[in-house]
Amino acid sequence: TRTTVRMTKSVRLVSIEGLGITSLPREGMRRDGDAMALTEDAYPQMLETIYICFPPLIFHLIWKMARPFLPKRVCDKMDIINPLKNENERCRLYQHISQENLPEAFGGSRAHYLDWDESDE
Repeated sequence: TRTTVRMTKSVRLVSIEGLGITSLPREGMRRDGDAMALTEDAYPQMLETIYICFPPLIFHLIWKMARPFLPKRVCDKMDIINPLKNENERCRLYQHISQENLPEAFGGSRAHYLDWDESDE
């Protein structure tokens, strides 16, 4: 920002638990991809890391085959983790998201993803 002279970066958590070829939400993936492309075009350095959480075993094989064909800057921003089973991977999440703000589903202590207060509506 202009006042701190530091760029604000974003971190994305993507859970692919239980994902399979037949369960891919194609329309949602297309919209998400379009939104990410627009954001990256306008703010190319805004994305710090994408955490791919709870990958099925086949994902690791696909990632190993695809990784050599992707640009280094893309590979450096991707982190494939299972924060519930691996303490070191959970600690990598804590570098960007405090335990209090990380949802329980990802190894944090927050009960809900969003805390909506009905009085705010």
